[in-house]
Amino acid sequence: MDKKDPTKRHSFFSSSKDKKSKSKAPRDIQIARPVSIVAYNEANGEGMPQVQEDADAPTYQNLTDQEVNAAFDRMLEDMGIHGKKADPLKSRDMGQKREMVAQYMKRTGSTRRQTPGDFIDGLRQINPTDYDRLLPILKALRVALASNTISWVKQFGEKGLQLIIEITEGSFSKTSHKSIDCKHECIKGLKAFMNNSFGISTVFKNDRVLVDVASCLNPRHENLMTDAVKVMAPACLVPDGHYKVLCALSEVQELRNRPRFLPIIDALKKDDSPQLMTYSMQLMNAIISTPEELDFRLHLRNEFMRTGLKEIIQDLRETENEDLQLQMNVFDDHEEEDAEEFMQRFNNIKLDF
Repeated sequence: MDKKDPTKRHSFFSSSKDKKSKSKAPRDIQIARPVSIVAYNEANGEGMPQVQEDADAPTYQNLTDQEVNAAFDRMLEDMGIHGKKADPLKSRDMGQKREMVAQYMKRTGSTRRQTPGDFIDGLRQINPTDYDRLLPILKALRVALASNTISWVKQFGEKGLQLIIEITEGSFSKTSHKSIDCKHECIKGLKAFMNNSFGISTVFKNDRVLVDVASCLNPRHENLMTDAVKVMAPACLVPDGHYKVLCALSEVQELRNRPRFLPIIDALKKDDSPQLMTYSMQLMNAIISTPEELDFRLHLRNEFMRTGLKEIIQDLRETENEDLQLQMNVFDDHEEEDAEEFMQRFNNIKLDF
């Protein structure tokens, strides 16, 4: 492994499309937050958003240029667009900024009818096992977390996150269809909550969140597990995230008296669920390849092998699914590089003698 290029170990966040385009950059672990203004080209400033003219929008025409710029900055902050990504948008002329701010306020105004406090109060009033009443509010909450501004998410904050945790834990041992649906909505809401730096830092301050996500790793509920894995894999790259992910997997599987990596191996056996297999392989690559220490990477890879990977690895290498094949290539490349590094260490020891 090239120690001068640690980002190479994160290549498992590339897709087959990235491979075809010969892009070697790892996939960004944060997906751009959905916004209410039309097409910002992923906030890269490439192209102007197509803002529709509206008769009600020109309320900002009466503001001074300084006031428009201040409102524009607040809009970018709410959308999570900072630094260099914001520069191309800030360079637009004042007329375009006025239209963008007006359209933004109009589009986001309707979503604010339900405030974070409304959702918090609503969830508090419902028993965590009353799935018939919980499901519709959890679906609405997931949409609100995904579509509202970061300031809205901050208002939902730790109090709202704790309620999501309580609902997830309340359905830990439940297997009814509605309980699984509610747990799935909690995980999808958690994904939306974590789609910004505030959400990520808030989640990592709470020791229970990743444990609850790890409890959802059950291949029998493939859609739920797929979304849970999508949370855990990028979490490995956050400072202290790798340790927290391993602790969460260990805690859950100790309660079930099973090897901690067994749900991942079981998911890799589900040939009828290629998406689950691909994301599970991505999680395995994240777990193995993230540590800096060679000995730790060798230990984790061997633990997966002992848990059952050895018996299925050849079938995985022969897959026709492009995304899964990419993840297997990443696994093999990292294994080969670690073997080379280990042999180099061995040769250095021989030279010392």
